[in-house]
Amino acid sequence: QIQRPNYSCLFGQTEIHRLQEKIFTLFGEHAMIWELLCYAFCFAAEGVTAWTYFEQIYERTTKLRYAIGLFLLGYTLLFGISQIGNIIVNGIAFVLINGCLLVLNYNCKKRAVFLQIAYLTFVMGATEILMALLLSIFFHSLHLIL
Repeated sequence: QIQRPNYSCLFGQTEIHRLQEKIFTLFGEHAMIWELLCYAFCFAAEGVTAWTYFEQIYERTTKLRYAIGLFLLGYTLLFGISQIGNIIVNGIAFVLINGCLLVLNYNCKKRAVFLQIAYLTFVMGATEILMALLLSIFFHSLHLIL
């Protein structure tokens, strides 16, 4: 059982329980901080991978500071969206946000955007599935959902 602090002196008891239920529903009662940090690190690695991929293929049309800000914003949004837990929503968001990052920061043709984002999505998805399989082999307590 999770011991929740008692703030009934500030608010009514029912309001506190409703607020706590919403917080635990949003983040999951069993979610641990190290899991969130691990996910954040994975999204940072994906952002760096996308950044490196785009930098090698296309010429950047924006200032470095602006591009970094957009990548940080984009991958922070992706991290937030991933907390929903819907694979389809995550995939669509990944394609749309990376497409926007590519169009806004780099000199590329519109048709090439679809090809490059499809390739990036395939590579990122394949590496995530591979890592999930490897982790499920080494750590039997992890449940793989495909």
